Amino acid sequence: MCHSSVRLADIAALSRPVSAHLIFHHADSDQVDGFVHQFGHLFASLGQRGVTAGDDFVSSPSDDVIIRSIRARYLSGVSIAIVLLGSSTWSRRFVDWEIAAAIGGPDDVSLGLIGWDLGSSEIRLPPRLGLTQPPVAAAMTDDHPGAEQRLVDAIEQVLTDPSPPVARRPLQRIDRRLSPRVSRPSGTGDMNIYDIGEMPGVGKYCCTGALCTWSVVLDDDTDRLPPCGKCGAGQDTTYEDC
Repeated sequence: MCHSSVRLADIAALSRPVSAHLIFHHADSDQVDGFVHQFGHLFASLGQRGVTAGDDFVSSPSDDVIIRSIRARYLSGVSIAIVLLGSSTWSRRFVDWEIAAAIGGPDDVSLGLIGWDLGSSEIRLPPRLGLTQPPVAAAMTDDHPGAEQRLVDAIEQVLTDPSPPVARRPLQRIDRRLSPRVSRPSGTGDMNIYDIGEMPGVGKYCCTGALCTWSVVLDDDTDRLPPCGKCGAGQDTTYEDC
């Protein structure tokens, strides 16, 4: 049977199937689904579940506990991690945590890291990802003949040298900021975007869901944002100042 696509098993430089984990911000879920549809056949397995505010280790004061928990829960058996870069991926704390876990500590085997641009107008790397100097491949449409080969080439590169020397230095502390600034398109200004479970402080916060009118008022700096009362607990709700 003839196959028109390039499969990892056919690449001479690769001697084993590749299992990967996707690191992304849930606001880019539609584009992530497109990536999986286009390239999922290349991988022996492709993990798409990542850290959420519901994970029991999120509130731990220990960076080591958080890193170990992520590696055990989400990165077990994985050889590479692909950071899917949307417009606000660079600012998300759980993205930072998963990248830190992929790098690991001095005694860990680091995963290969790849950045893949989902088509944002300006690629901005998460700070920790920038330290690893990963290959960053530009997004291409699924009918572009070079897209698949470009991803395969990046995978080959990080499997050969998964962790440049700078990434093996002792980890910087993981980013615990609960309300990073997120750039909005020109003309809309900057605003804070918050996830369920974050503690953004006293104020009124509105669900960012399409057509959703739900808002919540926090009256104490230690109050956490709840699931949206309209969208439901199972949704990937985010809030903004309102």
